[in-house]
Amino acid sequence: MIFYLIAIDLKIGRFESEYVGKMQFYLSVLNDTVRIEGEAPSIGIILCKLKDRTTAEYALNDSEKPIGVAT
Repeated sequence: MIFYLIAIDLKIGRFESEYVGKMQFYLSVLNDTVRIEGEAPSIGIILCKLKDRTTAEYALNDSEKPIGVAT
C-alpha cells in the first residue's frame, strides 16, 4: 500500500505564479519532516477561483514536484 501526503492551498482569487513557489516550500517541509521512508513524495494541489491556463502551465513548467492547479 502506498501512502501520499497531500497539501491543499485554497485561494479566493485568480491564480498567481508565486503560488507555485509557496507550494514547493510546503512540499519540501512535508517531505523532510513528516513523510516516512518508503512513502511516495508529497503532492500539492492549488485551488483557485480563476486561473489562466497558460500562466499555470508556465508557472509549473520547471517544477520537479507534483503540483496541480484547479478551479
